Amino acid sequence: MKLLILIAFFINQTLITFGCDCIIQPIKIDIDSSELVFTGKVIKIIESFDTSKYLDKDYYKNKGLRVNVLLLDSFKSNAQAIDTLEFVSSGMNCDVEYELNQSYLFFAKRINSNEYKMIECTHWDILINSQENISSIKRALGK
Repeated sequence: MKLLILIAFFINQTLITFGCDCIIQPIKIDIDSSELVFTGKVIKIIESFDTSKYLDKDYYKNKGLRVNVLLLDSFKSNAQAIDTLEFVSSGMNCDVEYELNQSYLFFAKRINSNEYKMIECTHWDILINSQENISSIKRALGK
């Protein structure tokens, strides 16, 4: 019996996953700390997840680590005359798993001359869940 409990303990330890643990700040702080705040749609996956690492391969089928995003509506932007931006994700705890054809509210920063990254622990979300946050952004920016 002790051996069974010990085996169960070790199996459990190997199956531990790490969730994202964020403290969400007021949306004004998110706006101020972001270079870009906009709505956008993932239009192309440039680099996919390595699905061989995951049990649920279908979950990652249309998700990417490096994607092209079509800018839909800009609230705060340093990207002028650019309508498509390249976004990267490390695939770590709080990073976005970008889904093809999904639209998001982005709070982003430039990480090099042509790549951007969603800022973790902000009010980012899929667009359908973001209407209240978009209204707050417009109020905060006087739009």
